[in-house]
Amino acid sequence: MKIREALLSEANELSEFALHSKATWNYSEEFILACKEDLTITEEYIKNNFVYVLENDNTKIGFFSFLHNDKALDFLYIHPRYKGKGYGKIMWKFVIE
Repeated sequence: MKIREALLSEANELSEFALHSKATWNYSEEFILACKEDLTITEEYIKNNFVYVLENDNTKIGFFSFLHNDKALDFLYIHPRYKGKGYGKIMWKFVIE
């Protein structure tokens, strides 16, 4: 298992992670669609912020990011199929260190 910097080419995939992860919290479809823009990760976002991916055997599990200017946590999402397996704790430990 490793945590690495996100690649620019992963922007769309990370956006999908965020959207699908948010959808598992029983929000309405209307609300999820309204959140889509706010949950979109662009190449520009990756260039200008600190974006990290958690992988296990080259499989993306989740990602998190810090805003460059504020040094504040902005995103922390896990792919729905990996929720409840301790991966969030692994990412959170990295975040607080």
